[in-house]
Amino acid sequence: MRITVGYLSRTIFWITALMIILSAVLNLVTEHKYYYAIFAVIFFPITYFYYPFAADKLWLLVVSMLSYIISTLIGKMNPVD
Repeated sequence: MRITVGYLSRTIFWITALMIILSAVLNLVTEHKYYYAIFAVIFFPITYFYYPFAADKLWLLVVSMLSYIISTLIGKMNPVD
């Protein structure tokens, strides 16, 4: 049961992380800021934490962080290196 919770939570974390990054990149591409979109992908950890605050998508960051905590504490999965 724990491993199922761990894998499900970690999957939710990665999906929400990709949603944040892809949302930022698509937003920049539609504004024709291609170089910024490339930098958003290269510096994805900064984009992951900054973009939800700038785009009013804070709920996505909260879901992502909670699912990571659940996968680590309840699912007993090792943290991502």
